[in-house]
Amino acid sequence: MSPRVRRGLQWALAIFFTVAGLNHFFNPAFYEALIPPVFVDIAPAWFWNYASGAGEVVCGVLLMVPRFTRLAAWGMIAILIAVFPANIYHALEGGLDHPDLPEAMKSGTAALVRLPFQLVFGLWAWPFTRPQAPPASR
Repeated sequence: MSPRVRRGLQWALAIFFTVAGLNHFFNPAFYEALIPPVFVDIAPAWFWNYASGAGEVVCGVLLMVPRFTRLAAWGMIAILIAVFPANIYHALEGGLDHPDLPEAMKSGTAALVRLPFQLVFGLWAWPFTRPQAPPASR
């Protein structure tokens, strides 16, 4: 992968994660509606929402800091794994009829469509977990 393409993919992923993380704070009811009851038995839904949102923002920002790029990419993968149960819950429930969810997100089909995107984002983050090769000398 050329350094230019790598940098573009890095910026795009960083922006996506940062914006998605900030959305947890601007639209908390949406995310809290997706949290499985078993997690709410451990801690309130707001806790899980804000923790995952903060993690996404931190990882998104740190992905662009060379010293922390690898750690941030691993953090992104960890977050994707951690939130996967919420997406499975949503899919198994056949969707969620919650007033804070947009109509398009209420169906089980929407949940099933979301599941493979977790893998896509994990694969997108994966190259940034590896050390970057030094530039080739000419």
